Formats: sequence, structure tokens, C-alpha cells
Amino acid sequence: MCEDRTPVSTMKTGLDAPFFENLEQLYRSSDIMRFDRDDRLVFFSDLHLGDGSSRDDFLPNSEIFMDVLRDYYLARRFTLFLNGDVEELHRHTMRKISRRWGAVYELFDEFARRGDLHRTIGNHDHRIATMPE
Repeated sequence: MCEDRTPVSTMKTGLDAPFFENLEQLYRSSDIMRFDRDDRLVFFSDLHLGDGSSRDDFLPNSEIFMDVLRDYYLARRFTLFLNGDVEELHRHTMRKISRRWGAVYELFDEFARRGDLHRTIGNHDHRIATMPE
């Protein structure tokens, strides 16, 4: 649905109806999260973690990301939202990514242990939804 509540499947977009039917089903079945002004939330997307090589888009910002995540957001009990494309699975394997960025995953785990981690899947990490835990 759009903001005016027009069903997406009736919009003129050039995309086929099954695509929109799936989106509408997902929208209707999604949980609603409520927040108040005192909640501490931080959103990150498009991290594109790679294997640590020169082809890894995350590498140049990795240290500052981990420092800020650990020393500011984790320490101040923020809720972390990872909003898609955390891993760059188009160019790197999950095994290489997790091996290289274990410290990042440990930080994510700290948020998860407190119940303060939420994640959506993007187009560069959609295969993660079908991987074993």
C-alpha cells in the first residue's frame, strides 16, 4: 500500500502483479513496532562487508564503524537496526566475510543478546535468508 492506502498492485508501474501481491502479503503480515521519544534507535544499511581485500567496500570505514558501534551505541543501550545489504554476497562468500569481520559480528551479537538487534535483508545479502544459522 502507498501512503494514501492505494493498493500497490493497482498502480501503473510496469511491474507484474505477482510481485506486488507478494509485497502486499509481506506488508500485511509484518509486525508493527511502536517507539516513543525516549527510545534510542540507530539505523545502518549498505555496509557491504566483504573479505577484507581491496574489493571490500566496508574496509575503509571498518575501524570507525566498530568504534562508534561499540563505544557509543552499544554503551548507551541503543537498539540497532541493520537495514539491508550488511554483507556483500555478490562478490564474497559468507565464509570469507564472517572470517574477516568476526569482531563486527561479535558486536552485533552483543546487541542481539539484549534483544536490541533487528535486521532486514537487502538485494546484496538476500541469500542470507536461506543460509543455515
